[in-house]
Amino acid sequence: MEFTIRTVNDHQELEKAINLLGTVFPEEQLFFQNRLEKEPAYSFNTTWIAEKEGDMASVVQIFPFSIWVSGVEVKTAGIGNVATHPDYRGHRLTHRILEEIEQKLLERQYGLSNLFTGIPGFYEKAGWQTVNQPIPIIKAGHMKQVWDGAFPGGKLDIQTVTGNDLESIRAIYEAFSTTLNGPRIRSEDYWKKQIENENENENDYFQKAVRDDTVLSYIRAVKKSDVLNIHELCSLDGEKDSMVPLVLSLLDPQIKTVRCLLPMNHFILKDVPYDIEENRVGMWKIIDQDEVLQQFQSVFEKRGSHLGMDHLQLSFLEDSWLFSWENGNTELKQSEFLHYLMRGADEIPDRHSMIKELFPESSYIFWSKDRF
Repeated sequence: MEFTIRTVNDHQELEKAINLLGTVFPEEQLFFQNRLEKEPAYSFNTTWIAEKEGDMASVVQIFPFSIWVSGVEVKTAGIGNVATHPDYRGHRLTHRILEEIEQKLLERQYGLSNLFTGIPGFYEKAGWQTVNQPIPIIKAGHMKQVWDGAFPGGKLDIQTVTGNDLESIRAIYEAFSTTLNGPRIRSEDYWKKQIENENENENDYFQKAVRDDTVLSYIRAVKKSDVLNIHELCSLDGEKDSMVPLVLSLLDPQIKTVRCLLPMNHFILKDVPYDIEENRVGMWKIIDQDEVLQQFQSVFEKRGSHLGMDHLQLSFLEDSWLFSWENGNTELKQSEFLHYLMRGADEIPDRHSMIKELFPESSYIFWSKDRF
């Protein structure tokens, strides 16, 4: 069969693509429409299709944004809403679309691409790599036992976030997230859409901790049955204690378990025992090696200078990264480099002893509210 792979041309074709997504996935079409409306960077050229004689056979959508990694802003393309009509499966259509997309991303100097999936094997064949993001699971009773009365912090009001809080919430998010690896850099328009849609469901909570008219921290959480899912919990520098009352305010009697979709060094995990739920749905791929090399060369030079690695240079070979300095060198596979870049080289073979210093342990998070 001959298929044409291209982007959609107009609203009518976009509607057909959304109809296809609603056919393949259990979510209603409105779910996919609402998701696109939250994306300021969306345009017709971010929805790709495969068609044959006017029939839409497959669809893949791109979500363009940037993330922070080691303080560097990295241009990133999220891949989502990947679907093929049952009548056209078996023709590698989504892989072919992804190949076309990758060429366009390379032309536009996207350093990274990421996606979230329950079928990682499918994307591993196309070069994506899983980066684990563990989820701490805490018993609500343990939280109350450890925290009740432990963080008075003066008069603190818990209030619902509104559009008037945009500037304060955005400043808190940036102060908290810039030092992490993986958070999305959110524009003002994107934040507006997030706040507008956050409190529509009675089980969704977007709340702030306020003292003397100053917003100190905020929480985004969802209650489901007897579980509280914390999707974001951020504070101003020096106001970490204010996050505890935010969590406690949501621990009503029916809540038995708290799932923390948070970085592993988060303040609220410090003194509370927890179990770990493995979370391997996030996958990443380096798209433009030259762009990544250029962006991170200075980062590694600075780290290397503190280690006596004079004149350190980073270069990309066929499928590996070479670190060379005046008195030595070491090579990393592409998969190793990507994992260490995101999470740090905390557990590595002895042959990478210097690399461990170049990739210090990092707190990795892609906030779940930004998934697509």
